[in-house]
Amino acid sequence: MAIRTIAQLKAWFRRGKYPTEEQFADWLDSYVHKEESIIPVIQVEGASGAAQQKYVASEGHELERQTLN
Repeated sequence: MAIRTIAQLKAWFRRGKYPTEEQFADWLDSYVHKEESIIPVIQVEGASGAAQQKYVASEGHELERQTLN
């Protein structure tokens, strides 16, 4: 089973088409289900760069000071 492009998936499921069992399985594998509790960071746009940014305590304290005033 493989992850397929949206164009490929649409081609399999056009009106009058009969997707195979394997194509249906590939369709399911191509999406993240809402009930999955963990989504890999690599699938979230911009998350890998954001996750690697370092928290700077002084910047956090300054932001807190600005927010409270």
